[in-house]
Amino acid sequence: MANEGVDERATATEYSVPAIVAAALGIASVFLTGTPLLATALAIGAIAVALYSRRQLKTNPAMRGFAISLIGFLTGIWVVATTGIPFLLSAALVMSA
Repeated sequence: MANEGVDERATATEYSVPAIVAAALGIASVFLTGTPLLATALAIGAIAVALYSRRQLKTNPAMRGFAISLIGFLTGIWVVATTGIPFLLSAALVMSA
């Protein structure tokens, strides 16, 4: 028993769960760009959760997940810019005609 005095919680690296959720939402929104409303909703959720996880990571520097939350944030921004905004603009043009 070489590990008898070692606390496994102290040696394990803890990842931010909101960062993982933000990345999952962002990647899911990329795959769902064929349905603009759903993709935009997921992308906005990814941006919000990514911002929350960034705040969590700043307050607890022992946690990991900076790059994962960045992936969620950037994919969310990309989907909103390429899917959500054009969809909303085209819907506004149709409604005004």
